[in-house]
Amino acid sequence: MVLEMTIEERLQTLILSRYPTMKAFAEECGIKYSTMLAIFSRGLDNTGISNMKRICRTLGITLDGLGRDVIEFNAEIPDLISFRFAQNRLFNLMIDNKVELDGEPITEDEARLVDDMITAAADIVRRQRDRKRPKVQEDYEE
Repeated sequence: MVLEMTIEERLQTLILSRYPTMKAFAEECGIKYSTMLAIFSRGLDNTGISNMKRICRTLGITLDGLGRDVIEFNAEIPDLISFRFAQNRLFNLMIDNKVELDGEPITEDEARLVDDMITAAADIVRRQRDRKRPKVQEDYEE
């Protein structure tokens, strides 16, 4: 007997194919990890629309498809996408030999190098942003 996967199981499989953990995905979505766990334990039918939109936007899938228990990828890139989604999309295009540099397709090793460099650059940007944010002074008891 073959059991069909639920939409939650298919969605979780997609997430874990792109992110190392559900926690990393939750952070990328801007959803608390405990909330993400609750979403998948109680089912998508009981999830608020704002969290569903965040999940769909981060994965690049349609909310309409998810409502029909189908994972449909957006044909067009929306106006605003997550950095991680854009990085994954570029990496997959490079691996599939759909990106060229100086007239030659990017090799898999070159794609991994570019991906590592993009990750390093993103970390630099995050550190710069952190330095620009106002410091919150904590009260200390004496």
